[in-house]
Amino acid sequence: MAKSEYEFARWAAQLPQTWRLSLYNKHMEELQRIGASHYSASKFIYRALGRSGAQWSDKPLSDFGFKEDEVDRYQDIAEWSDLYNDFDNWVNLSSLLSLASNLETYLSSITSLALMSDPGLLLGASRAVDGMALVKNNCAQHLMEQQSHVCKEVTRGDWSARICAFELVFGSNLELRAAHSELEEMRILRNEIGHAFGRDIEKSRELGEPKKLPMRKLSHSRLRKFYSASSRVANSIDQQLLTHHIGEYEILEFYRKFEEQVSDRSASERAQALKKKVGRAGSVPRGKLFCRGLVSYWDQL
Repeated sequence: MAKSEYEFARWAAQLPQTWRLSLYNKHMEELQRIGASHYSASKFIYRALGRSGAQWSDKPLSDFGFKEDEVDRYQDIAEWSDLYNDFDNWVNLSSLLSLASNLETYLSSITSLALMSDPGLLLGASRAVDGMALVKNNCAQHLMEQQSHVCKEVTRGDWSARICAFELVFGSNLELRAAHSELEEMRILRNEIGHAFGRDIEKSRELGEPKKLPMRKLSHSRLRKFYSASSRVANSIDQQLLTHHIGEYEILEFYRKFEEQVSDRSASERAQALKKKVGRAGSVPRGKLFCRGLVSYWDQL
């Protein structure tokens, strides 16, 4: 492997995305793979029924081998199929719930990271001070309170309010604005799924004759569009905040968590320890030159 000549530069990130976005993407991939396993199983079931010559009027027992207490739930294959389609829709809605929660978790995490890295943002003086200097010297309590407030603002209320809160601190993001309608539709659906079993919240709270309202419908194609919109927004925000406000804060944060274990060693030894620990963590390897620069920067904070 060629020797790395990449030097440490506090505000210029070596990696193309944050570790937070990498985690977000892993959760997204997991969610999509879980959904794909259900969709493929669904197609297999209907193909198997077709090959077996099953009729809509058949009793489920003849085609599925259900136990007696399970057979009583369905009159025939047609009724089972209708309920299976409802289940398929419920899977889509549940996926949307997880998708929206994953995006909100990422937004809270990345905005917190950017503000901890570049606290001057809160005063309109970006990069005036390195947030890690405050953390290292135990002066970050007020900063943590302020960034917590901003994180709540960008993850609560409707998306018009969230976008305004984000842009007030970090500036405009075209991808975020372009996805506004889809993000708002996701938010409304998420609330209905989480609080009203996928039904219209206001109608479900109306007084009068108790009745079961139909669940909202969410197709596979519409769900895929939500996946796409969420990923575009997350990647765009990550690039904006990484480039302008985060830089190499994450690797400094990584070093801080184990620095006490090697604080009695020389700068060269600490740099070597950092290089090994980053490699074991499964992250992208950092070269000796980079690690030495980081340790030297840390010592001067």
